[in-house]
Amino acid sequence: MTIKQLCDHLQIKPSLARSLLAAGMIPGQKRNRVWHIEESVLPRIEQAFQLLGHAPVPPIGEPTPKDRCPNCHQAHFGPSGGAGWGEFLECPQCRFSIHEHNLSSPGLVNKAVQDHRRLAK
Repeated sequence: MTIKQLCDHLQIKPSLARSLLAAGMIPGQKRNRVWHIEESVLPRIEQAFQLLGHAPVPPIGEPTPKDRCPNCHQAHFGPSGGAGWGEFLECPQCRFSIHEHNLSSPGLVNKAVQDHRRLAK
């Protein structure tokens, strides 16, 4: 696995991946000036990122159960308790929120996720 593939999988920047590889925090080998990571270590890397509070973010558009956040797919997506035009749902981990009515439209959910990720950068 290359750095690009690792970064795409973990949703991290290449500079962070290179730093972690150079420090030995992610096991890998450098061959011909190119880092190579064994795919067998991915579960350990994912577990470490989850313990640090950074779970890999699934791609936009993947189907999500109604009780999971459409952005980070954590299972604690629920009512935010705010008053207004209706019930808003919010994820306490990534702070993504959306009106419950919009969950029935995949296009609106995908746009909201894209906007949230763009603003979070």
